[in-house]
Amino acid sequence: DGKRSTISFGPVGDQTEGKAYAAFGQWLDLFNQHPHKVLSFKNPYEAIAQMINPRDIVTVGELLDKYTEIIGPHAPARPCGRPHPDLERLNRLGVFLEPYRQWPVGGFGADELYAVQKAMVEYRYDRGDGNPLTYTRSGINKVISYIYRMWQWGIGREITTEAQKQLLKEVRPLRMGQTTAKDNLRRPLVTEGEFEEVTRHATTVVADMLRLIWLTAMRPGEVCRMRPFDILRDEPECWLYIPGRGESSVGDHKTAYRQRVRAIPLTSRAQDIL
Repeated sequence: DGKRSTISFGPVGDQTEGKAYAAFGQWLDLFNQHPHKVLSFKNPYEAIAQMINPRDIVTVGELLDKYTEIIGPHAPARPCGRPHPDLERLNRLGVFLEPYRQWPVGGFGADELYAVQKAMVEYRYDRGDGNPLTYTRSGINKVISYIYRMWQWGIGREITTEAQKQLLKEVRPLRMGQTTAKDNLRRPLVTEGEFEEVTRHATTVVADMLRLIWLTAMRPGEVCRMRPFDILRDEPECWLYIPGRGESSVGDHKTAYRQRVRAIPLTSRAQDIL
């Protein structure tokens, strides 16, 4: 792609000069065949080991670990400190793949994936209040989808095959009404009468904060941390509130990890409240 890359063949531990030259010859042959694939590895010795003998990764656990390592740099932590959703789901998947970590990749098929899916449906966890909770249907489907992603990624590395991936596809996503896994139902909308009843019993400041939420659909945390600095007033009829404007180029908000600016319009009624 026109960019310059520097590839180092030493010093690497106990590698002798002869081994380094031999490795260079192997690497150069691989580069001539698959240049972009070779450059995707961290160092030339890893490229040689994986591409000449791709079966170095032979277990489900090794495949999961390698895939997690690869996507890690592209999945930064969220502003709140929690891991990126991709890593959270991979970590959750790792818990249910634990019984299969030592299994050969080629031996993990539809029956095993179905068992993982069934275990997630039956799993119960406690957040500390004594009430057991379950994973939602959509949440389980999202976690299972990472199995397909891993096997797809493995095809390009000659770790898995297209036939293996197609066998896993026999396990269909959970469908509404066909599983005991719950669905998070939409909460009913608050009526204007209910809203006014609440604001009548709130203090002046809290009532105004609620009215701002009502008018703009901003999040509760965003109305609590609003500062004059975060409000752009270039357009008199519609100010723009950018939560955490000084923290980063996209502000500081719940979905900042997606690298999108969140701009909340404040029209005349919201301006009057402020």
